Amino acid sequence: MAFPQEVYQFQLRTEILASDVPYVQRFQELKLKANRTPEEETEMSNLMARLRSKFISSDDWNQFQNALVEMQLFLKNNVEGYIDGMVVQVDVARDNALIAIDQKKNAIIVYLDSLEAGKLRNDIGVMAELNTNAKNSLVAAVNEVNSKAPTDASTTQKGIVQLASTSSTSEVLAATPKLVKDVSDALTTHSNITTTSVHGSTSAATANRIIQRDASGRAKVAAPSAVDDIARLDTVTGQVGTLSSLQTTAKTNVVSAINEVFQSGVNAKQGMVDAINAKGGSASINDTWDSLFAKVRAISTTMKYTKIMNINQDAAASNANVYTTPALGFTPKLIEVNMSFNTYFGSTFTAVNCILTADKLSGVVEYRRGSSGAAYGYFSNVTFNANTVTFGVLAVNTDLSGTHATTIRSVCVYGD
Repeated sequence: MAFPQEVYQFQLRTEILASDVPYVQRFQELKLKANRTPEEETEMSNLMARLRSKFISSDDWNQFQNALVEMQLFLKNNVEGYIDGMVVQVDVARDNALIAIDQKKNAIIVYLDSLEAGKLRNDIGVMAELNTNAKNSLVAAVNEVNSKAPTDASTTQKGIVQLASTSSTSEVLAATPKLVKDVSDALTTHSNITTTSVHGSTSAATANRIIQRDASGRAKVAAPSAVDDIARLDTVTGQVGTLSSLQTTAKTNVVSAINEVFQSGVNAKQGMVDAINAKGGSASINDTWDSLFAKVRAISTTMKYTKIMNINQDAAASNANVYTTPALGFTPKLIEVNMSFNTYFGSTFTAVNCILTADKLSGVVEYRRGSSGAAYGYFSNVTFNANTVTFGVLAVNTDLSGTHATTIRSVCVYGD
């Protein structure tokens, strides 16, 4: 027999204890042997009986599987069909209930429609079909519509306006196209009038009359007396002057003349800047005139001077004695060189001192030698640099042949 007529009985299983471990190991050992002796077969049967509550055998699993299969078949063949039948019955009962409810509702509507409340409902309509957000109250729906209704227009907000076809001072009425056309026609008619008598206008300088241009496009006004009166040509000429009397090259307009004068001032300023810098000053076109005048007054008009003492530089008789001054701090223009040499006058050997001068005051270097009779010293060359001077000296006695050894003692330098 099968479930539910027969119910399978399953033996209870217990945990393997520590004392069971040796028996389990021996059972596994015998179970795995391919050939067992009769004694081992007996031992294995005893161990199986001893451990029966500890193991789940293949027979146990098969018995459990059969029980599950039989239960599933019972549920499918008996319970599932019962449930499906009950679902059908519930669906039928539900449909019948809905039909009954709908019939009752229609009966109630018919009854209500026969009353005043029902007629009112039909007049109002279905609330859910309102386009407003409020759908549960007519008052709320009306208030919502009213809050969104446009207001009357004004000069500060948009809204509903009333049209007007006649002119007025109202600021809440709007002009119709007809009114706009009437105004446009009147303006056109007015602008087409070209006679000098429109509104008493005239091109002459007449008091209390509208100004109108004449055929040449000109109009007259009286001579101005207040600062905000209209200026006339004779007034402007009297204030500005006659352009042809300008001392500038530009004589056609004041702006060109002023620009010419301005450029002349710029050129003069640049010339002053260049002159100050040429004199050792420091000036820029960005300096003010007062600053440039102060820098001009600060320019020294006296010649600068320095004396270089105890030079005592010797040179052999056959060589020029060449010397360059240290940096002077000014531009050299003139030098005085104190030199000496020894020469014979007859049978006497004599030391000769002389002063040599050279300058570039005229832009060209000029030399002057220093002499003592037939013997004299002279420059072999002189170069005036930006702040130094390089020169060479020699000495000669016209009574003797050849040059003499020289010694440069000191140098005086003048410049600006």
